Amino acid sequence: MAEYNRLRQDIQLMHHSFWEHNNTHFANAKAQFEDNVITLTGNPPTPADFSRFYKSYLQSNQSRHMEYNKRWWKANSELLTPALRAEVGALDIGAAAVGVAKGLKTFAFVLIGMDPQVRRNAQGVSVR
Repeated sequence: MAEYNRLRQDIQLMHHSFWEHNNTHFANAKAQFEDNVITLTGNPPTPADFSRFYKSYLQSNQSRHMEYNKRWWKANSELLTPALRAEVGALDIGAAAVGVAKGLKTFAFVLIGMDPQVRRNAQGVSVR
């Protein structure tokens, strides 16, 4: 469980750091774009101007986003084994095994046509 929690926290930190940097980078680029448009035209950018800016921003940062996605997918896939270990470790195997055994015994009695609730002696004869 400790390994799983540590890896999960590492992934969350990586995710947070990337998006914090990305959002700051985007806000700075957007502010610079707005200043440039106002300087050139004397007017604030239109929705069409923002659309062109955003398309250009995504294209120029595509490789950075793709690299982040690869790292994120790899980190999450590496989290599967520790997550499975943590889940299995949290199970009460003893109780599960007893439950399975009782279920199999009942199933066997039903298959051979015997009532599993009836007590039997060592020879299998019903005892009242």
